Amino acid sequence: MKKVHLALALALALALAGCGTPAVAPVDGGSDAASATDAGGTDTIVVHTFGADGTSLAGAVVALDLPSGSRVELTSGADGIARFTGLRFSDGMFDVVAWAPGHGAFAHVAMTGADYASRTNAGELQIGLRPLTTPRVALTGHVAGVAPTDRLFVTTDSTPLFYEAAGPAYATQVGANTPFRVVAARFTYTPGMGRDYTETFHQWAVTPMQPASATAVVLDIDLAADAATPHTTTGSFSVPAHAAGSFFANANATVGIYDDDVRMGSLGFASSIAIAADGLSVAYSAEYVLPPGVTHPSLNLALSVNNTYTGASIVGMPVDGPQAFTFLDPPDVVGTAGTIPHALDPIVVRNPQPTALLQSAVTSDDNVRFVVVAPVGARALSYPALPTGADRAVLLDGTLGRRISFCVLDGHGLHNLCTLTAAVGEIADP
Repeated sequence: MKKVHLALALALALALAGCGTPAVAPVDGGSDAASATDAGGTDTIVVHTFGADGTSLAGAVVALDLPSGSRVELTSGADGIARFTGLRFSDGMFDVVAWAPGHGAFAHVAMTGADYASRTNAGELQIGLRPLTTPRVALTGHVAGVAPTDRLFVTTDSTPLFYEAAGPAYATQVGANTPFRVVAARFTYTPGMGRDYTETFHQWAVTPMQPASATAVVLDIDLAADAATPHTTTGSFSVPAHAAGSFFANANATVGIYDDDVRMGSLGFASSIAIAADGLSVAYSAEYVLPPGVTHPSLNLALSVNNTYTGASIVGMPVDGPQAFTFLDPPDVVGTAGTIPHALDPIVVRNPQPTALLQSAVTSDDNVRFVVVAPVGARALSYPALPTGADRAVLLDGTLGRRISFCVLDGHGLHNLCTLTAAVGEIADP
């Protein structure tokens, strides 16, 4: 149940075409202009690479595939910037692929000048690169005040992982060598009619900051000693008109509260879900806590069936009342022989969305390995060649999954509507 909306937040990591042959070796781009065309144009593409901590990432290799079919590569400087000058957007479409040692890859493909302008923030194409692996250690313990029949929810602010089960014992993971804070809740789950349910929260707790550790941690939590006062919100949202047996006719509804700056499983979730008899609206209530360090909370509303879901992220403190948005339809994807057997196979969607980007993310566990973003309304998506130095075998090791999504961006380049279908553990890299 919670896994659905938590997966939505985790999966909003991002996927089209253009395999160019590198024309030059990487050079130090930094803040220095570097010519990227055969003739003198006046247009520029500025790429700003960031690490997982949100700071500028030096040493990222950024490849630009030109409409002519050639490729130019720059290496981001200390400011994370690679600047490609001398371009002519009128020449056609451009691909940008960024990668850094120890990190995944991220690409924007088939970009026109208008596409580039629509995706920039502060005049930059901002690309976040995530580590291939996230060192973690086990976190286990017991929570005082939780009965064997109670449901227990535990998460931390160092990873997006969470634990949920009956009884006082818990087991999860935290980032190695990273201080962390724990959020815990004791609640009772009660199913209702059809797809409705109620979760009665009895206690919330937020622990003090715990010291970083390179080895497994045992932490017992006292709900009374670390008690936190929850916030509440109530509201509703509409479900698109639909035919019997369709995705929207069978979808379960979930609500979660998250923070854009904190890697935490959830700050809270639904205390009640009630789907109207006609299936065209959902009423909800939710509880959540705001630990220290939470500065950019958002309300996430989702509908799901198995590994396919659609959702909306409403940035800011949750506001009561009806939420005004329209869910996107999930992607109807065709791959090779109607499937997606391999990690970097091209795809075609039967239902392109005229207002949404098409994206594909290859993942290993919850680590994003290679993301490609195609233009609004795109019908097809293929992965471009990796930049110089990137090892495909290293990038695509482990048990791979692939998440294909439509996403709409707000005026700040953030996702506020997203829908995707996931094939986790069902694909491979040949």
